[in-house]
Amino acid sequence: MAAKISSKPSTLTFNSSTLLIGEKLGTAKRIFEQQWEMYQKGSHRVADRIVSFHRPWVRPIKRGKSGKDVEFGAKAAMSHVDGFLFLDKIHHDNFSESQTTVVGEQIESYEKRFGKAPASFTGDKAYGSRENRELIEEEKKIRSSFVRLGKKQPSRDKMTRWFKRKQKERNRIEGHFG
Repeated sequence: MAAKISSKPSTLTFNSSTLLIGEKLGTAKRIFEQQWEMYQKGSHRVADRIVSFHRPWVRPIKRGKSGKDVEFGAKAAMSHVDGFLFLDKIHHDNFSESQTTVVGEQIESYEKRFGKAPASFTGDKAYGSRENRELIEEEKKIRSSFVRLGKKQPSRDKMTRWFKRKQKERNRIEGHFG
């Protein structure tokens, strides 16, 4: 893809490789500036730190998982309907699933797309905050597949058929993230 600066025969023409080199030089400059800032301050943190030269938009995502404290890549919120996946939200910056705005936006997007509220909501444990549960179950009257809060009772069987089916569905969706 070439872009001419003017119609004169002796003018410079930029092609995609020239633009790519310019991008890489810009990324290298930002990395140097960030490293220099951290060196000057004697710290290991800087805002929007670039962690990948080849993918400078990727940010570390702090997770509470055992084995790895940080993951890299995008965080996504998706809707699964009749075997189709709809991408409702994708961010390379870290966002908290426990925020009601994330869940609210996801439900709104579903309602706009299909003209009705979803029959059920399945998500990671992080989506199961008290505020999200109130929004999903009480305000929107949507059935959720979160494990109940509170002390476990010996008689309570959390693994009903519906719950197991929804967890399997969630696991299949997780597989699409890669």
